[in-house]
Amino acid sequence: LLPAAVSLVIWAFALRREPRPALTQAHTPGQTPWKVLFRSPLAWQVAFCMGLHSFIWYSLSAWLPSLLLIKGMNAESAGFIGSFLQLLCLPSSLLVPIIATRMHSQRLISALCYSCYFVGLLGLLFIPGGFWLYFFIAILGLGCGTGVPLAVSFIALRSNSVAQAAQLSGMSQAIGYSLATIGP
Repeated sequence: LLPAAVSLVIWAFALRREPRPALTQAHTPGQTPWKVLFRSPLAWQVAFCMGLHSFIWYSLSAWLPSLLLIKGMNAESAGFIGSFLQLLCLPSSLLVPIIATRMHSQRLISALCYSCYFVGLLGLLFIPGGFWLYFFIAILGLGCGTGVPLAVSFIALRSNSVAQAAQLSGMSQAIGYSLATIGP
């Protein structure tokens, strides 16, 4: 708590001295750039994308081992499956931002990600265990490793300037992570 309080004081002084960046989009007099941002359907799409991906990821991270324990798995195996899921997220989380920035449209990656969520979660609901449990965890790992980095990439890919990216990042992460906290 002490380091956070010190940081808050430092940032309060730093923010008072620096001019706030403005969106590069045209806005009417009397309308702040934040009002323009909050009226943008694209900004809300990025925010809800961030929220949905984070909701699924944090829910799985927090509850997967416990849910596996309830299904009768021993604690060591349930913990291993939780670690296995997180390990499987690494390759796609490193590659997705690189691939997404080179694509004209990220619809295919988004469709793949949501398909992995759907198939993986559906599999976890109905599969008793064994090979199929690992198979569906691998699919979920691909989805989770794709989802959050893709959502973060959308911030840069959907912005016209550094200032706009900063504002979109603030909005999408505040709203997205607020939604995500409901999951766990």
